[in-house]
Amino acid sequence: MTVELMTFNIRYDNADDGLDSWQHRKDDVCIFLLSQKSDFIGMQEALYDQVLDINNSLAPVAYKWFGVGRDDGKLAGEFNPIFYNSSKFSLLGHGVFWLSLTPEVPGSIYPGAGCRRTCQYGHFQEVLKPENKFWHFNTHLDNASLEAREYSAHLLSTKIKEIVDIEKDVYFLTGDFNSEKTEQTYKIVIESGLIDSEDVAAQKKPSSTFTGFDNSARSVIDFIFVRNYKSVDLYQVNEQTRPNGRNLSDHRAVQCFINLF
Repeated sequence: MTVELMTFNIRYDNADDGLDSWQHRKDDVCIFLLSQKSDFIGMQEALYDQVLDINNSLAPVAYKWFGVGRDDGKLAGEFNPIFYNSSKFSLLGHGVFWLSLTPEVPGSIYPGAGCRRTCQYGHFQEVLKPENKFWHFNTHLDNASLEAREYSAHLLSTKIKEIVDIEKDVYFLTGDFNSEKTEQTYKIVIESGLIDSEDVAAQKKPSSTFTGFDNSARSVIDFIFVRNYKSVDLYQVNEQTRPNGRNLSDHRAVQCFINLF
């Protein structure tokens, strides 16, 4: 079974972005998502109004979503929502934890972190072959504190081991890690047993994942990690732009085609 994964930081709805603000680019983002038809989309920075806008576009073609706002575990603050194609996959259960010293406490924050951060996750099964079950974890690590990022990487490893059987279960982790491959945060994730999909993909189209709206920035901080998969057929950073030449977000979407079983 091959699944198409995407991780995409869509940039929060910030009126100060001017012509790059959400009201000016939301239609382009929704058209892009519809054109890609990814089975799973792990998003970052989505405020509730943005989630609703995207859901209004994707729901008619069988997509569903789940997630909570990071500030209160309800609707406040940014979401890390997971959208999925419900015609192909059923949701068996889902949950969330905060990247803090008290992961089960809604709205909790790691000391010194710039923002509250969460990891949203879901357990899925294939509709046509219900025996095919797997997990999707989606997160966004802190941008302000290196200590918070490294703690979060360790916490992700610990919590995932509590939720899944890491030796048997198929699972993947998507997100904006605010960390490049040379940094300790990334290395902690790799040391947990997860594999960077780019490293094992049969075909690769790499590029910068954080670019700004005008390509004024160049770094790779968004990743799709996998474990207990069969093969990764394609990894790519999607460089599609808006009709005006500006980027869809200040991050690019990262995509993978992964044969899970």
